[in-house]
Amino acid sequence: MKQEIRKDIASILDQSISKFSKLNLNNNDFYYRSIDSKINLDFGVFGEKSLPCIGLGIRDKFVEYKKENKYKIISLMNSPASFGQKVIILLTDINKLKIFKKLYKWMYQDLHEDINVIKTFEELCSYIDGYAGLFEKKSKNISKESLLGLYGELDLLNELLKSKRYEEKEIVDSWSGYCRSTHDFNFPNLRLEVKSSLNGNNIINCSSYNQLITQNDFQTYLINLSYIENSMDGNGKSIFDIVDLAKLNLKSCKESLKKFERKLDIFGIDKIYSSPKYSRILDKIYDIRDDFPSFNKLKIHSAISDIKYKIDLSMCEQWLLPLRVNEL
Repeated sequence: MKQEIRKDIASILDQSISKFSKLNLNNNDFYYRSIDSKINLDFGVFGEKSLPCIGLGIRDKFVEYKKENKYKIISLMNSPASFGQKVIILLTDINKLKIFKKLYKWMYQDLHEDINVIKTFEELCSYIDGYAGLFEKKSKNISKESLLGLYGELDLLNELLKSKRYEEKEIVDSWSGYCRSTHDFNFPNLRLEVKSSLNGNNIINCSSYNQLITQNDFQTYLINLSYIENSMDGNGKSIFDIVDLAKLNLKSCKESLKKFERKLDIFGIDKIYSSPKYSRILDKIYDIRDDFPSFNKLKIHSAISDIKYKIDLSMCEQWLLPLRVNEL
């Protein structure tokens, strides 16, 4: 019989942090609370500074000390244990405690589904790689522009799911706009960059000079989605409506649904408390060919690390494709 997953993880972690932070530990001491002995995933503090840490018991025999410091504010290390070995994930920046607790919750869920998902130190490193960028990201409020950008990406994600041209896993795996990547969707041979606007505005903002240039390895399309803003009780869909629609479209693919929810978490969906309703009034797709307006022909000096610019799409009709978003 499958064991019930605890619903009070967040409150347990908060209580543990409050209690453990008052302890006086030696340099290599690890004091922890075992929340669920069946998966052997602990939460506690480590060392003289009582840094928050996650401890995972691994059955393999302890052979040697290992340490991984390639991440900026978390460290992974082996720690001796009476039986097998315990691997410790150490948080060195207390300002990232909130997302560290989310990491614990995600590991807790994954180990409940498959106790063997992390069996070695190397597998733990690989698991953490999937969330490493989360700890590098600066926490900031969600602006109205960012909210509209997310709305457009999720609107396109739903169109891709409805089209049945791609598998659910392909679509969710390809979505990278949630972490402010160069392109919003990264398929093996295709990149999709979504630009959302209001009231048919033709001016779009480009946050990277190489966002809209041709590449030999893949085709790039620019997707321009324009909306009108409705009142809260009017027609259209809010960001919460469009998230629920995506979850409904993903309900038959449990793993992709879980990944989608975590990507929203990384974006900061919990910081969105209200949302206007939008109705889409147009969608246009542009082929990013070699002659598309860009910095393609310029030699950008390596000392230049950031370029932002605007494009007037009313002057880009020659690159317009006779496609709709559900035909990609």
